[in-house]
Amino acid sequence: MKGGIFEFHMCRLVTLILWLCIIARRETGVLVVRADCVPVTGCNALAYYSVKTGDTIVALTSRFQINEKSLQAYNKNVTNVNVILAGTNLYLPFQCTCLNGQLVHLFTYVIGSTDTLGSIANQTYQKLTTVADIKSASNLDNANIITTGNTLSIPVKCFCGDPKVSRSYGLFTTYVVQATDQLAGVATNFSVDATDLSKLNSDVTSLTPDSIIFIPTRDANGAFAPFNEYVSASVRCSI
Repeated sequence: MKGGIFEFHMCRLVTLILWLCIIARRETGVLVVRADCVPVTGCNALAYYSVKTGDTIVALTSRFQINEKSLQAYNKNVTNVNVILAGTNLYLPFQCTCLNGQLVHLFTYVIGSTDTLGSIANQTYQKLTTVADIKSASNLDNANIITTGNTLSIPVKCFCGDPKVSRSYGLFTTYVVQATDQLAGVATNFSVDATDLSKLNSDVTSLTPDSIIFIPTRDANGAFAPFNEYVSASVRCSI
């Protein structure tokens, strides 16, 4: 009996914590929409990346710390890993985890001789992160002073879904809004409902270039994975 009461109160406590975690906020240069820890255990996630001239699969798998098999699982258009054309859009899988109260993944990157934090954030990672975020995650004193050969932490924010909006979606792509993007067009391009897309991104109706939105995405089997409400190894609650 006592065990049941304890679990009940633990569930109530976890529920309260999760409710407090879904407050949207803005950070300099990037719109961050509902990217807090719901669920606290994190989830699988994807980053949207457009191949540029000079990119290779070897370089991309190293940059995003994934293997070729995982990349091909989410990118059926890549039939030959030795041939990848500039302009090809890729979904790059990663683990979305709760860090300091926010859902994020930390990639690692070794500084090259011509790199700046600006070039790393804006070109190498295509604005999936910011100079300020890299500086903070890497504990740098000065964003203008970096040393070739040192390793940086590259934070990319992610999202696991919102059961109050829809339990049908549990896999999301972190997407950087382009200059010509409109909400309806993005929804059409990614085959999702525009109303759902808006609600899942703090009811956004107008997209701002270079801001980040989270787009429901089909998994490697071609189906929308449902929201995973698993809370912890010992306590499971329906919220």
